[in-house]
Amino acid sequence: MSYRPLFVTGIARSGTSLLARMLSAHSDVEIAVDAFLPIYRGARDAIAAYAGLELRGGALEDTYFCDYALELLDRVEESQLDCPLDSVAWPSIRSQLLARASHHASDLCPSLSCLDATQNFRDLFINLLRIVAKVRAGETKRWIGAKDVWTIDYMVPLARSFPDACFIVIIRDPRACVASNDAVRDTDQFGHNISYARHWRKNVVRALHYQNHPLFSGRFMLIQYEDLVRDPKATAIQLTHLLGLDFDPQMLDMTHYFDHTKQRKWQGNSSFGDISHIDDAPIHRWQNTLDARIVQTVEFLCGPEMRIMGYDVELPILTEAIAPQVVKYFIDSSNDEVSWRSDTGDPMQDLGYELFRYALLGNSTAYNNQSLIRRCFLSDVAYQTIRTALHLDKAET
Repeated sequence: MSYRPLFVTGIARSGTSLLARMLSAHSDVEIAVDAFLPIYRGARDAIAAYAGLELRGGALEDTYFCDYALELLDRVEESQLDCPLDSVAWPSIRSQLLARASHHASDLCPSLSCLDATQNFRDLFINLLRIVAKVRAGETKRWIGAKDVWTIDYMVPLARSFPDACFIVIIRDPRACVASNDAVRDTDQFGHNISYARHWRKNVVRALHYQNHPLFSGRFMLIQYEDLVRDPKATAIQLTHLLGLDFDPQMLDMTHYFDHTKQRKWQGNSSFGDISHIDDAPIHRWQNTLDARIVQTVEFLCGPEMRIMGYDVELPILTEAIAPQVVKYFIDSSNDEVSWRSDTGDPMQDLGYELFRYALLGNSTAYNNQSLIRRCFLSDVAYQTIRTALHLDKAET
C-alpha cells in the first residue's frame, strides 16, 4: 500500500465523528466513518472459535465481572488477525457490513457488495482500506483509515498486523455521552445507559494501557473531546504531528467536512440538532438535560476512572452507602427497551458487582487476589493506577 493505515475509535456519542471529519478534511487523509463494525464482530467470533470458546454473538463486551469476556479479551490481544475467515459465515458478515455502511458510508456499498471472502481478517482489512482509497480517490493520500466505535479491544491485533499504522482514541465526559444517548430514545439506536457507562470506563483503561504499550510507541494518541472543542487548532496540530503531516487549516473549517452518504456538507452527529462550527457549548449541556439520578448513576459507575481523566465528580471517592436514586435507576433501567446492552440484565447482581468493586478499591489487601482485581478493573495496573491517582494507598498508611 502506498498509504498508511489509520484507526480511530471511542465509544458512540464521544465525538468520534467530529474527530474523523476533522482528520478527513486534511488533504492527505481519508477516513471511512462507522462502516466496518460488523467486521470487528466477525473477527471476535472467529477468534473465539479458533480459541475453542463459546460463540455468544451480540454486542461487543464491556468485559467487566465476566471470566468468559476476559478470556476472549486475552485471545483478541494475542491475535494478529490471521484467524481464518469462515467462507460459510462470510455472506452474513457482508450483509451486515452493507447494512451498516448504507447508513454512514453508502458510497462504499457498490464496492463492498462485490467484496469476496479473504483467507483471514488481516487481508480483509487490507481490502477494505483499498476500497476506501479507490472510491474516494485517496490512492495518492498518505493516510487511509477507518473510524468505528466500540472497537478499542482490537487495537493491539491491528497494531501487530499493521506495524506502520497509527491509532487515535477519543474520550469524552461520560455524563455527556450518556446524555446524548438518552436524548435519542429511538429503540433502534438507544443503548442501555448503564452498559454505556461500563464501556466508557473500559475505554479509559484500555487507552491508558495502550499509551504505555511498546507496540504503540510513536503511533498512538489519546485525546479528550473537551480539549478538541475548546482549542481545535491545538488538537489538529497534535494530530498532524502524530501523522507526520503539516497542519491544514481546512481541518478547522466544517464546510470541508463531507457526508459521503448524503453527498453534502456534514451537519454533525449530535442528538441535539445540526452543528455548523466547532465550539465548546456541548461540554456542559448534560447539566441541563440529564436526569439527576442518571448523573449520580454514571458517577457511581465511572467515578474512579473519571477522576484519573480529570473530570469533576460530586460523589465521594469511596462511599459505603449507595444513593437510593442509583438503586432505583438500576431497577428501572433494567426494563428499558434498548438496541443493545452488555450487563447481566439482573439489577441486583449488577449492583452487587459494582459495590464489590468499590470494596476492593478501598482495601489494598485485596491486591493479593489477582482474579478478583481483574474482573473488577480489567487489570492490576488499572487498579493500582486508580488507587495511586486517588491517593487511596496513602490513606491507608
